[in-house]
Amino acid sequence: MVHRPRIQNEADGDGSGVSRSPEVLVRREDQPPARRFLTRVDSVVEYDSHVRVATPDGETPYAFVVVATGHYGVPRIPGEWTGDNCYHASSLQDLSRIQSDQSVLVIGSGQSGVEICEEIIEDRPDIRLSWCTGRKVKLITRHSPLAMLGTCVRYATRDEAPRGFVITKSPSTVSTHCTIMPTRVLHVDGGRVEFSDGSVQKFDHIIAATGYASPTGLDFPAPNPARTKGMRLSPRSRIASLNHDGDGCGGASMRCARKQAAAVGRLFAGLGDPKKSPA
Repeated sequence: MVHRPRIQNEADGDGSGVSRSPEVLVRREDQPPARRFLTRVDSVVEYDSHVRVATPDGETPYAFVVVATGHYGVPRIPGEWTGDNCYHASSLQDLSRIQSDQSVLVIGSGQSGVEICEEIIEDRPDIRLSWCTGRKVKLITRHSPLAMLGTCVRYATRDEAPRGFVITKSPSTVSTHCTIMPTRVLHVDGGRVEFSDGSVQKFDHIIAATGYASPTGLDFPAPNPARTKGMRLSPRSRIASLNHDGDGCGGASMRCARKQAAAVGRLFAGLGDPKKSPA
């Protein structure tokens, strides 16, 4: 049984905000900046003057809290996808469950999707591999100048719909040994998969590289376009959530990560100054 810590606002007395990260790194205000300790967070309550964090050792007030729990969120698979052979990428510890010459469909246009495809191509060339990207993607190497933009950026030509950049070790290897399907999955029923282009195919294994649910349940306001991409704030601006789910930033871009880090620094420095913008 996984313990589910609660994150809520002071006014949210019913504790409806839920965070599903069982363990997080927390730095106390009275500890040196370089010292951190691993513990479980039971609840986070935001007040006008501080944020109260409760752990098994007690409660501690903090001036500012950054939620950067990453992959400790809950794996996300659409409810209409059913079948024992359809599973989230986080449960794929190795490829031993896949037999020789079986067909595998990887769903997800992000870095997780292409990295799973790379692993299958390298370790199990006997597997018939397909990759459903949901859109047209441009494969680039890690050494490409475009790699600094990460997967947050899309580009478009005059004759084509927007594409996304996906960073891979070898674009030619992936495109040669993997059937890339730039269409969306509508429904999964066992091994039967319906696609948005009207086609229906069967696969022995379906790996969902579809990300994770948001690690926080705070009632965040709608993101302001002027604020840093991928970052959201709590109502009192004392809790910042990085790489927030649904804001178009999966953390693959170093540029995006640096902007979020700088914005957090400005937030903390500007606490208590009403003239300073929160991000």
